[in-house]
Amino acid sequence: MAGHYDGPLDMPIELIYPFDDLPDGSTIIDIGGGNGQNVIRLVKSHPQLVAIVQDHVSVISNAENMVKESYGEEIVGRITWEAHDYYAQQPRKGADIYLLSHVLMDNNDE
Repeated sequence: MAGHYDGPLDMPIELIYPFDDLPDGSTIIDIGGGNGQNVIRLVKSHPQLVAIVQDHVSVISNAENMVKESYGEEIVGRITWEAHDYYAQQPRKGADIYLLSHVLMDNNDE
């Protein structure tokens, strides 16, 4: 599986996947993306990327406002925020990358 990593949890995602190789307009969907910390870093350092952050509605509304206050329009304009329960079927098809980071750790094997 491309991009699978079993090492230390603090390893930057940029070191485990070649984001520079993705073409202009490539889309990353960060499922359970919280305040967008992963995609903010990625879209700042890879101008060809756009991102969608999906999480619970309360998380998304707070995160979107925080990011709007903290980052310029260049970054904010490249991130879309969506309410989504990651247990439900993924409504977005055809993204280049589906990112799940630190979201499955609290679930059992069933």
